[in-house]
Amino acid sequence: MTIAVGQTAPDFTVITTDRKQVRLSELVQDRPAVLAYYYFAFSSG
Repeated sequence: MTIAVGQTAPDFTVITTDRKQVRLSELVQDRPAVLAYYYFAFSSG
């Protein structure tokens, strides 16, 4: 899926580092959010 700059992302749920579920729709209710994706962020190069 490709999302263009300025395009609204579909709602999704993630698990935080403290094991809580957070939905994108909850984060953007009263403020904008920036979505950053790091492809293979776990790699060394």
